[in-house]
Amino acid sequence: MVAGFGTTLAVAKKRSPNWFNKGVMATAAVPESGSSLALRALGWGSLYAWCGVGLLSFAIWKAMGVHSVSHLL
Repeated sequence: MVAGFGTTLAVAKKRSPNWFNKGVMATAAVPESGSSLALRALGWGSLYAWCGVGLLSFAIWKAMGVHSVSHLL
């Protein structure tokens, strides 16, 4: 996964270095750099993933009628 991400970055930089460099640093035209946008998106995505899995697990737990972990074992 990391290798794929690195390869994609390398190809993007090779194809258009000017546009790639514009995304690295924040400017007046683009007030947020690409890396800070990506980190913010990763944070929100992680939060949504954790909440979604928790909600799904809770729904299955309630649908099965389990009241404690000892019922599962």
